[in-house]
Amino acid sequence: MPHDFKPLKKLLELIELPSFLVLNSKGKFKVIGLNDKLKGNSFEEKKNNEEESLEKFLTAALRLDSKLVSEFIGKLNVIIDSKLFDASYSVKLPANHQILNFNFSLLDYKDQSFAFISLKYNSEEVKKPETLKIESFKTIFESLPIGIAVNTIDDNKSVYFNEKFYDIYGWSQKDIPDVDTYLLKAYPDAAYRKEIYEKVIGGIASGNPKKMSWPGIRIMTKAGEKK
Repeated sequence: MPHDFKPLKKLLELIELPSFLVLNSKGKFKVIGLNDKLKGNSFEEKKNNEEESLEKFLTAALRLDSKLVSEFIGKLNVIIDSKLFDASYSVKLPANHQILNFNFSLLDYKDQSFAFISLKYNSEEVKKPETLKIESFKTIFESLPIGIAVNTIDDNKSVYFNEKFYDIYGWSQKDIPDVDTYLLKAYPDAAYRKEIYEKVIGGIASGNPKKMSWPGIRIMTKAGEKK
């Protein structure tokens, strides 16, 4: 992996599931890193070639056929175009009838776009996407110095808060079962709540990372303290 990407390599090793790192260069995808869990768990050492195209990696390392590779690349493009920073995808392997679950986490770093992709085989029914995400990234979330809350996309239900979130807000996941409840508790003033909501939604919709930073926002903790 190039020297400049060493911090990403460290993050890759923190993921609890076998995972690989993909560089998106103008729509061309290259695998630039594998974590040790993937190297030692999924395929032979001779197939552990980093710095290769995603198509070749999926075919040689994960043994996906051309149809599944094409579907995978298409899904990744949809996730990127939709600006989904976290998403899940599952495929059924015809050879052994196993389910291969993928979790994608997108990241922009030094003006380049990357995707952390973790995987897990399952011979039974597909696990819920949010469960897979938490298993994949809980170690990273717990190591960050900021509060992290994970919610489902379709119904905005809370599925995970890291410890730092509780330290900052005082609210537990039981206190805040969904995004609407969070907005009501963290921003009890209706006018200010509307202002923050429009600012955040507008920034996300813009797709511009510079508009997705909101310094100076004041929140109300469970203890009634403003931060």
